[in-house]
Amino acid sequence: MKKVFLYLFLFLVTNLSAQNFGIKAGSTFSISVADDNSLDNNNINWLNPGVYLGVFTNIDLSYSFSYQPEISFLQYGYNYSFEATERRGEYLENNVAIASNFEYFISDQLSLIFGPRFDYAIGGNTIHHMDEEQKVISVNNIIQSWSFKERVNYFLTIGICYKMNNLFIDLSYAHGRYHTQYASEIIPNHSDTKLRTQIIQTTIGFTF
Repeated sequence: MKKVFLYLFLFLVTNLSAQNFGIKAGSTFSISVADDNSLDNNNINWLNPGVYLGVFTNIDLSYSFSYQPEISFLQYGYNYSFEATERRGEYLENNVAIASNFEYFISDQLSLIFGPRFDYAIGGNTIHHMDEEQKVISVNNIIQSWSFKERVNYFLTIGICYKMNNLFIDLSYAHGRYHTQYASEIIPNHSDTKLRTQIIQTTIGFTF
């Protein structure tokens, strides 16, 4: 955890000279897919909602191109059910993220945003229910024993942004790497299964 706060501090200090900064808030809608057929006979709900809060800076590189580093807090996860065991559950992960985005202005109001993002999991629970009784049978803090490396996930993001003076709205898609850490927690007898998280994100923000 100390490493995370050190990286955040260095990130902020590096960008104090930025030309302007902004804030944004919105929602994430996520889904996870497996690298094998372990989810074929189970139901994974699409577009599960989460919260997104972020701050960013803008550094102009040219007339139509800028660099946009960002720090954010975001949630993503999914709901699922297993037909064989009649068990359903929820998975929700809280993350602190650092994005290194570039913005290309198509016009004065419309821009394309793309770049890598690095997420660090600060919390994550699986909640198991029984379908018939709708009772919670277990809640597991699954990331408690994870190492720093295991908590990190990587995404490539691409999106569009529409500006109205200092206000803006954006819509983006984030494509994550295959991750093995929480797969064994939700897929019985598939400890080697890798899951990839895919996120659609929509936010509204303000620049100062």
